[in-house]
Amino acid sequence: MRSLVGCLAAVLLLAGCTAEPAPEPTGTVDAAPSSPAAEPEEAERIAAAAYARYLALANEILNEGGAEPDRIDQVVAEGMAESEKAGYEQYAERGLRTVGEATFDSLSIQSYQPGAEAGETAIVAYLCSDSSAVDVVNGAGDSVLEPDRDSRSPFEVHFAYDREGQLLVSAREPWSGENFCQ
Repeated sequence: MRSLVGCLAAVLLLAGCTAEPAPEPTGTVDAAPSSPAAEPEEAERIAAAAYARYLALANEILNEGGAEPDRIDQVVAEGMAESEKAGYEQYAERGLRTVGEATFDSLSIQSYQPGAEAGETAIVAYLCSDSSAVDVVNGAGDSVLEPDRDSRSPFEVHFAYDREGQLLVSAREPWSGENFCQ
């Protein structure tokens, strides 16, 4: 399982983009979708909302140089949380932070299990991750990215409900098939 931090670092360290001012941090995220979806259309809506919560918080932590990585526990399943936090700690140790925010689009449901139990994969989706508005800078504010990079990448994302019924991101892997984000 690859974390957003690891994937962003790998993608961003290969190439550069223009820097944007960091957004105002909020420190919290909106409530997670908490009821299992009844229809595939609803599954897509709640998966998009859960991923948006994850990405907003991941962007915030990365913009703050990996500070307070435990915040990610609000939006990811336990197994994924450990790899995410390890990536944030690497950013902090190296004195790196991001400027700008990654986004996503083109989310589509690959599979949906409406009766999934807590901790089991309930939804698998494909999406396009866009890091074109993100830069990685060192402590002096200098970009550590190369100028040519593919800023749009396809991912397969798994979602699972926790014991309280909130939908969390449980895995995020680069898509190994044809790049559908070009």
